[in-house]
Amino acid sequence: MSDMLADSHLLTWLIEQQLYICMVIIVLVFFEKKLLPSLGAKLSYCLWLILPAAMILNNLPLGFVAIESNEITRYLVSIKPPEFSLVELNYLPLVWGLGVLIIIFFGFFAKQQQQIASSLFPASSKGLPISLPEKLRLYHSDSVSSPLLLGVYTPKLVLPTNYQSVYSQTQLRMILEHEIYHFKRKDNLCNSVAIIFLSLFWFNPLIWVGYFSYRRVQEISCDSAVLKSKTKLQSIEYGKALLICAEQTSTKLCAYTHYGEKSTMLQRINNLKQNKSPKPLAQLTAIALTASLLSGIAVAHQGESHGFKQERVSPIVRIEPKYPVHAAEEGTEGSVVLVYDITPGGLVENVSIVTAQPQGIFDRQAKIALRQWKYDKSEGGAKRLLVQLDFAMGKDSEKAPDLLERIKVTQ
Repeated sequence: MSDMLADSHLLTWLIEQQLYICMVIIVLVFFEKKLLPSLGAKLSYCLWLILPAAMILNNLPLGFVAIESNEITRYLVSIKPPEFSLVELNYLPLVWGLGVLIIIFFGFFAKQQQQIASSLFPASSKGLPISLPEKLRLYHSDSVSSPLLLGVYTPKLVLPTNYQSVYSQTQLRMILEHEIYHFKRKDNLCNSVAIIFLSLFWFNPLIWVGYFSYRRVQEISCDSAVLKSKTKLQSIEYGKALLICAEQTSTKLCAYTHYGEKSTMLQRINNLKQNKSPKPLAQLTAIALTASLLSGIAVAHQGESHGFKQERVSPIVRIEPKYPVHAAEEGTEGSVVLVYDITPGGLVENVSIVTAQPQGIFDRQAKIALRQWKYDKSEGGAKRLLVQLDFAMGKDSEKAPDLLERIKVTQ
């Protein structure tokens, strides 16, 4: 049951992030589609850092201020006909978890990636037109049609076995510069984080749009770095090399760097043709806009954190306990007093039974239900709140006594 509740809390947290994630992705995709030449590929790629920044700002820990309450809240629990409940069936965590596993599998353990990894054989870098970084090892493979970096922590540079007959020396030099730039920037590690992020939020279509936009900008920024000091003729040769790569490539969900599907490749080639210099005014405007967006998220996060009033704490989501079957069959009524804490995020924790009458009949169902309650976010949360749940067979039942008058809560 604790695992089920943890999954429920995690899904609640994931859903709470959607507004800010969608806002950031819409802005970043707009930058890519409409303003990339004006902003410059390097800045457009760096701006993707605002997505994790927004997540951090929206989840900054708030100081916990203990608030003790001497008042008790009471709720009546009566017998109701069975209702269909996604919470009870726990389908949502199961579906979400299945989606996470599928995306993680295709991102890191897909058959094609395993085939590439098993087909590698070491190669010497002596004949290459450029020196490789000391920690970057060269491999050949019959299973790849274009150069790529394989691996996360220690990437390997993989070239097609027939690369010498496919690319000219000029083309090969620039392609290797492209991959070396990926290596130095640790793009494979960034791609792994992006896939994990995608797997957590796979149910949001905008996440997929953002993921592929991020990968496109990543490749375009490497192109820009490679061609920064190249001549027009060299740029043309590089464009031809991209066309060669595009002939046999397809879209893949993977952590390694690859040259992308044909539409992405054409977009990159079109970006090469434009060859526009970034506009400082556009760059400053984009930076100001993203800074304002992050500031707005931070302010909104703090605005949501209003303190609880000690005299009135009401749940925004209240799951009613099930009436135990054996108690209903015997016509047993009773009450349970529970003590619990509320986190700054509005979740219930540290639930325990203070007293119950009769003992051991309604305790379990009362605890299960209370753990699923949810409150508004607050600056400090609340500690040691009391609630009495009265289990009655019907509206005409005699009102249960206030058990709080007969107990003393130990601190």
